[in-house]
Parts: sequence; structure tokens; C-alpha cells
Amino acid sequence: MTVLRNLKRSIQKDRHIGQLFTALLSGIFINLLSYVFKSQPVAMIPFKPFHIFASITSYNLDKDVIQNETERQPISAAFLFILAFLSFRSAIRKICFEKTTRLAPFHNMSISIPRRVFLTKEIQWGSYDENWKETVQLFTGYVLSTWYSVYSIYKVLKKYNSIKYVVSITRVISRMTGFCCSLYLPVFMRYIVYGAYAKFYQIDMSEVEDPDFGNYETFTKFFTRRLKAGARPIFEPENELSMCSPCDGKVLTCGVVNSQYSTVDCVKGRSYRLYEFMLGVQGDDQDQKQPTEEIPNNTQIASMIEKVKQRGNQLYWMVIYLSPADYHRFHSPCLHTADYRRHVVGYLSPVKPSHVNKHKDVFKNNERVNIFGRWAQGFYFESAVGATNVGSIKMDFDEEVMTNMTCPQYPYYEDKSYLKSATLDKSGPFNKYLTQQEFSKKTLEADSDFLRMEKGEMTGRFEMGSTIVLIFEADKNTELAIKEGQKLNLGDKLVTRQ
Repeated sequence: MTVLRNLKRSIQKDRHIGQLFTALLSGIFINLLSYVFKSQPVAMIPFKPFHIFASITSYNLDKDVIQNETERQPISAAFLFILAFLSFRSAIRKICFEKTTRLAPFHNMSISIPRRVFLTKEIQWGSYDENWKETVQLFTGYVLSTWYSVYSIYKVLKKYNSIKYVVSITRVISRMTGFCCSLYLPVFMRYIVYGAYAKFYQIDMSEVEDPDFGNYETFTKFFTRRLKAGARPIFEPENELSMCSPCDGKVLTCGVVNSQYSTVDCVKGRSYRLYEFMLGVQGDDQDQKQPTEEIPNNTQIASMIEKVKQRGNQLYWMVIYLSPADYHRFHSPCLHTADYRRHVVGYLSPVKPSHVNKHKDVFKNNERVNIFGRWAQGFYFESAVGATNVGSIKMDFDEEVMTNMTCPQYPYYEDKSYLKSATLDKSGPFNKYLTQQEFSKKTLEADSDFLRMEKGEMTGRFEMGSTIVLIFEADKNTELAIKEGQKLNLGDKLVTRQ
């Protein structure tokens, strides 16, 4: 066991050793597979491919088998295994080895294929079984050729920047889910569907404003149900220097922004640069090798961080995940302004912890609605991040927000200024913050040039589970009253001052 453990560590450290080891095991396993199944074809492609591909697909098959088929191409078990391995190598790599190894060995891997597909010599087949064999082979060939043709086209289309979000599977699935959830349900079905859902997720209907299942015409209306007044007490509602939880959920991560690299850890061990997450920018606008002229305002991140430092403060962040069992409306965690909105178009990958811990850049690549503003201690930022089946993010104060559009327009972001005295081209996410000298409840209430959100005020909703990300400025006497993994309810204590 010690020898095997040391071998695994050495393979993880050296990518080339891992690839060489994988190639060696692949050759052994493929030849073993061909020997076990006696070189019998396992499928028939309903056409004859060109010569090189024909040789690969029929690897190690008897020449008589190949020559007898004039219009169809027999497929060997070895080639079928190679297709499966190439398709699932990413999953195998994540299960068995670290991300540095591109192709992992076959540890804990198996492929289950019905025994009848592989006709060994020990089994005697009648004429009926021979017909069945041919039908199964032809059907498997159709499935293989169709699947890999569609899959190949999909992978190619995803490379084109102009249509990558149009063909995104997660966005299409989310739109289909949203359509199904918006369908009218007969009254008798509501008690069955909603009742089963509430029982499965242990939802307390006594705190819901309307506990009668029959009054929710669609699943979406039930999912975004309102709570009774007072069901979620707000922590220190009159204290402008504290924060309460903006929603029900679970704390994934929290902490202080790394000012040297301007990064936040939206997931433990997964760092994102502020300009990538806040502005949807891929790359540095100062890097001539990766120009991003179409997306402005990158340099303001540095100005914002510099001002935070000059004021002797820090930037804090926290990520709160809403599960399907939670209340799915979100509220203002403090008295703050809404100065600017940037809607960043993106994918809709799952944001549940089990997924984001295994996949990088989920939060950076997902669609989100970012709100920039100010609160009594300085800079304030809130992001509502979409996820699979969460194609719809609604903002109560901005009906123009339309998420998961079928054909989003390049460069895949949309801006809006909430300042009444500024035009969009003369404003920006950080302009109001950078030009303001004093931050307090008095200055926020005196200025009528922006949208102001009261503490605990409802600001929006998700139409499935998703994530809220907060990034805000506070002085060094501020204390985060939460920890990673903690379960929160709307209104719970989030930030206090010592």
C-alpha cells in the first residue's frame, strides 16, 4: 500500500509521468478487452467512414467481419472503450487525481455494457438471436454516430464568442425549467406537488404569508412565496453601522479581501480577482497582450482599493448560498444606496457547494446582477449570482433586468446608472464613491440623487436556489459575526462593530 501511495504522489507531481503511465495502461487494457471479447463487433455505424477512421473503429477485428460489411462499419469493443474514456476523462481525473494530471489512470473505473451485446463463443444463438444481435449493433451504431456528431458540433460552436451563450446547455435547461415552473397547475395538483416539496425540504409553512397551497397557481409563485411580517426579525434595524443577513442560506466563505492581489475566495481555495467578478472582465486592461477595450472601468478597481486604504479601512466579503429549501427573496442587509448596475451575462452552472468545490471559475463565469453603491462605512457591492435552473433573477427596484436571454448581445454585459443627475457615459460603478468624502447615515439620507435601500427592505428574488455575494468597506473595528458553514436566516446578525 505504501508503494502504491508513493507512486500516486509521484504521478500527481509530474504531469508527463501521469500521461505516460495512462498511455501504458490504456494499451494493456485495450488489448485485454479485445482478447476477452474475441474480436466481436459491438456496434454498426450505418455508413462507411474514410480509410483511416475505418481502421481505428475496427481495431483488432477479424478481416472477415470487416469485409462482409459493405455498407456499414463494424465497431470494436476497444474503440468503444476509447470513446468512453475520452468522454469521461475529466470526471475520472477529478475523482482519482489532482487537477494537474490531464489524463488519470483507470483507478476505480468500469464500463458496464450488456452481456448480450458481446457474443462470446460459449453462447449458442438461434436465428432469432442473430437478428436481435444485428438490431442491437445497428441501434448502438446510430446512437454513437448521432451522439458524437452532436457533441462535436456543440464543442465547436462553444468556441465562437458570438454564440457561446446561445448554445450553452445550462442556459437552455434553465429556460426549459423556468417554462415548466411557470405552467398553470390545477388546484388538486397543487396540494400534491407543493405538499410533497414542502415535506421533503421540511419547509415551515406557518411562517409563510399565505400557507394555503391552493392559492399558488404556478410552482414559481410557490417557490418565491412571501413570509409573514415579523417572521424574520431584523438585527439592529436602526443601527446604520451594522449588517444583517440579506437572505436565508449557508455561509460558504467570508473574510477580508487580499488587497495586494485584489482577490476574494468565493469558494475555499478558489480565488477571483475583483475586476473579473465585479465587472465581468477577462484579463488586465493594462496588459497589451490581452486588450479589453470594449469593457471599461477596470482601472477604477485600483482607485477604489487605494481610497479604502487611505481611509484606514478594509474590504470584507461573504458568500451566502441559498438551497432549494430556503426562502428565495433577498433583502437589503443595511441602509445603502444603489448607484450603478452591471448585468454580466454568463453560463448557469450549479452553485451548490459540492459542484463549486470541484470546478473552478463557477462564480466568475456565471450570469449575475451586480449592484454598486455606498453605505455608512463606505463602499458597498452586492451580487445576485444565477445558477442552473435559476435563469430568472428579478430586482424589485429595476424591472429592466432581464436574465438568461435566448440571444444575449456581445460584449455580454449591460450597464445602468441609478443616479438621477448623471448620464451613463459620464458615470461608472465607482464614480460616486470616489468623489464622496464623508460617509454616514446623515449624508446618505440628505442626498436624493440615488436609490436608497432601507435595512431589511426587499430588493429582489431568485426563481430557484442561488447565491448572494457581498463585498463592502468597513473599519478595522468591524467584526464578522459569522463563520464558514453557518446556517443563516434573513435578518440574522452579520456584521457588528467592537
